[in-house]
Amino acid sequence: MTEMDIVQVAVHSQPTGDNGTGIRITTKDGSWVITAAHIFAQANATTDIQVVPMNPNFPQSDGVTAPPITPILWRLDTNQDLALITLTQNSVTLSPALQVDFTGGQVETGGFPGTSGTTPTYQTGGATPVNNTLQFDANGIVIVQGESGSPIAIPNGGPVVGIVTHTTFGTLLSDANVAEILRWIQLDNGGPKNPIYHLVGPQGFNFYTQYMTEVMALVNSNSGWQLKGIAFSSGGTIPVFRLVNTINGFHFWTASAAEQAAVLNTPGWQSEGIGWNASSSGIAVNRLSSKLNGDHSYVADPVELANLLATGNYNNEGISFYSPL
Repeated sequence: MTEMDIVQVAVHSQPTGDNGTGIRITTKDGSWVITAAHIFAQANATTDIQVVPMNPNFPQSDGVTAPPITPILWRLDTNQDLALITLTQNSVTLSPALQVDFTGGQVETGGFPGTSGTTPTYQTGGATPVNNTLQFDANGIVIVQGESGSPIAIPNGGPVVGIVTHTTFGTLLSDANVAEILRWIQLDNGGPKNPIYHLVGPQGFNFYTQYMTEVMALVNSNSGWQLKGIAFSSGGTIPVFRLVNTINGFHFWTASAAEQAAVLNTPGWQSEGIGWNASSSGIAVNRLSSKLNGDHSYVADPVELANLLATGNYNNEGISFYSPL
């Protein structure tokens, strides 16, 4: 495994923190790290992420590290357990080849478990695709904490065929999730830099937030919350007020101070401050109210807007605010 740049990913959380491994990939437009999403899954984790480049000549590493690179958690898919980190400094690195048609056989992997500090592990063994996973053979590769996000590759400099996501298996690189990673990179080159994440709760309630800490706390609360993706981006000088109904758990967002005051005069509603800032122009974000439960959806994508209205289950309440271009 000498044709890739392996890095250590550290996420600040209390009391012990968490860490994993990733592989750095570079294009002419920037550098990113592919890793496992669950290393960000501590309910009390912050977005204080540190990426430390290791000796790229893995597995013959001498444990030499380079200065940390400032990262941004850009995208994550908790279903596939994949995450993409944007690196704010571009550099020429050893980008691995990705293979999506692996049918099984010998693989190699390694990472930086907390027990070994900056010294990477190295293991080989058999692996077999099972649905969307790559299962390690019994009595073969055994993953320990800190190796999550490590590349699973064909030995002797072969391409990466999966990402370690569990002690006994990894996420198999498929056409779908490689395409998703590439789409994330494409979005990062011109997409929203201040994403507003959209989650849906067990009763169909919508929740929108700019904070990854809130995203991961809900996703990992075992109460049925699912991350749907990025709804739109924030940015501008217009505050979007966030309110919560303590009776039914609904949240409500509005850029109108008058509307906020009117809602707060309704029993059960409380202010949670400013959710994010919106722009005075740009991409229109429409607000829809559900005819089924009264909850609100905030939609910037015109196709999604049309699809939701076509169900007959929503009323369009018009443009609520604008997302910057």
